[in-house]
Amino acid sequence: MKNIIFIIVFMGLFLFPCFAEDMLEDMVMAEWDGVWYLARILDQNGDRYFITYPFYDSSWDEWVDSERILFIDDVGIVEWDGVWYLAGVIEEQYSGVSIRYHSYESYWDETVNMERYQRLIGLALVEWEGDWYLAGIIRIENNEYFIRYHEYDSSWDEWTPVSRIKIQ
Repeated sequence: MKNIIFIIVFMGLFLFPCFAEDMLEDMVMAEWDGVWYLARILDQNGDRYFITYPFYDSSWDEWVDSERILFIDDVGIVEWDGVWYLAGVIEEQYSGVSIRYHSYESYWDETVNMERYQRLIGLALVEWEGDWYLAGIIRIENNEYFIRYHEYDSSWDEWTPVSRIKIQ
């Protein structure tokens, strides 16, 4: 379904609700060597889960026990000291959201107010001057993606054409 949707977007026709919902479906946080990463569940056998890490090659896919999985409500990007970081939403609260940062240890978990949080509709690798950078997709309009880079300040936010983006 993702490939069909991506082709439709590339041609300029938008089925936005279906597209946005599908991009972050089955996302969890998975612990690897004490650090937590965004991951996607591919299969389940009892309390074990077969996961893949977006934008890592399949050699990183693995079966993990439930102790290494954290189910999340959503995926967003959080501002901390002027820089934006990808995060999984652990719980929505009246005052904001409790989050766990992507590629950081759990002791960085915190509750952030909504001024520091931006919900994402997808994750992407974005090409800039020959290198690929992890980013969150905030909006899609006119065949372009408005993205915010992981571990960069908002001065790097940009509208990006389909030709510079890899979605997984």
